[in-house]
Amino acid sequence: MLSLPFGLRVPATCAHLGPGLGVLGLALELAFEYRVEAHDDGDEHVVERPDAHASVLDPRHDGVIVGLRQATRRWSIEVPPLRIEVHRGAPAGCGLGSYTADLLAGVRIASAFVKTPPLRDEQLDAVVAAGGDPAHASAALCGGLAIAVPLGGPVPGHRCLPAPIDAPWRLVIIAPDVAIGAAETQRAIPATLGALVAARTAGRVAGLLHAFATGDERLLGECLVDEVHVPHRIRLVPSVGSAITAMREAGAAGATISGHGPAVVAFTTRAERTNAIQAAAEEAFGRASVTCRAFVSAPGRQVGPL
Repeated sequence: MLSLPFGLRVPATCAHLGPGLGVLGLALELAFEYRVEAHDDGDEHVVERPDAHASVLDPRHDGVIVGLRQATRRWSIEVPPLRIEVHRGAPAGCGLGSYTADLLAGVRIASAFVKTPPLRDEQLDAVVAAGGDPAHASAALCGGLAIAVPLGGPVPGHRCLPAPIDAPWRLVIIAPDVAIGAAETQRAIPATLGALVAARTAGRVAGLLHAFATGDERLLGECLVDEVHVPHRIRLVPSVGSAITAMREAGAAGATISGHGPAVVAFTTRAERTNAIQAAAEEAFGRASVTCRAFVSAPGRQVGPL
């Protein structure tokens, strides 16, 4: 049990990673920070966001509050009125796990008020039940590369499993300044999947895990190919497909959409290539008059205190 005030850090995450739709996630060094203190001016939980994105949020649907309420109901946790200030080290709403991070922050903040916090998998299920993405949440909970394993049985749920990742991997992330809703990107995915596509996808996920663990750039490039969601999502934002191609041609082992997009992420084990990869993607978006923000990151650590 923590005493007020306290701080929480939740990593930004890249999810899906080509064929790993809803299954694979990777935590980044970029992070969202939550500073929590007692709220003495009322009996409500108040979230403050000193950034431009804050003006478009409906407080009734704020992810931090939604996650906090999910946890208090789920585990009968009593939480005093709080003021929670959010600082973003990565842009929101572009496929880097910002909403899932907020939900997880709410769950973890509520969990700070019990002697025995819920287990990691229990936290994952709470985030998913609140509307979070299992791949983003698993990466944030485990750190590094993670697998969200869906479970059957009488009480469906998930397990989040850490997966090995070779230290030299570097990620180049380009976030175009284009608004696109998660619901819109979900509608773009076909409702059915052919048997051969399913078999190829499963094989590529297995190969991708091996490539990340061993630093095998050639294997990663071959296994990052996706037939399920990426071909449909790249059509939603101008130049995403061109940027992915440009990043590969500039030396990336592979590149794909992060989360629901429109951010794109490229992978390399050669740190000296990151500048060229970034410049190639920025030029591709620039040809379509799309501005963007760029980040270079290594795999990051799991959610934890500031």
